[in-house]
Amino acid sequence: PEIKEVRGTYGIYDVFCKVQSDTKEELDQIITNKIRKIQKIRSTITLHYIPSQGGK
Repeated sequence: PEIKEVRGTYGIYDVFCKVQSDTKEELDQIITNKIRKIQKIRSTITLHYIPSQGGK
C-alpha cells in the first residue's frame, strides 16, 4: 500500500498522511489522482524529507 500512516492532528492541519513511493512521478500520481480526488479533501501540502541531512 502507498499510504503508510495516517494520524489526526491538532492545529492548522487536520490529518498527517505518510505516503511511500518508488519515484517522484509515482508520488505525484498518488497525490493528484487518489488523495486529492477524495471528496472532503480541500487542499494538500506535500513535504519531502532530506535524507542527506542525517534524519532518521
